Amino acid sequence: MATCPAGHESASTDFCDICGTRIDRPKVLDGRYTLGDVIGTGGMGQVFRAVTAEGRPAAVVFADGIGDATAALERIGVLARTAGEALGRLLRERRGEKSA
Repeated sequence: MATCPAGHESASTDFCDICGTRIDRPKVLDGRYTLGDVIGTGGMGQVFRAVTAEGRPAAVVFADGIGDATAALERIGVLARTAGEALGRLLRERRGEKSA
């Protein structure tokens, strides 16, 4: 859910379902992530390039209209773990290390 500038609660996070006003994403999320460009869009929502408060690169997922929040968090967790494992393998291979 998102709130448009007029204060309407909207299931969409791009445009208000009630008045059609564009809903802008925050530039800094929870004081922890500075958001950049959209790097992916799909059935779960949008993925933004981000930087943590410590300066580390990150990705932030805005999940749109995927129903149950618990199920959504579980799916995002699986995606994050899978991506992290794949990235770890790639980095180890590039350094010439054997996979665990």
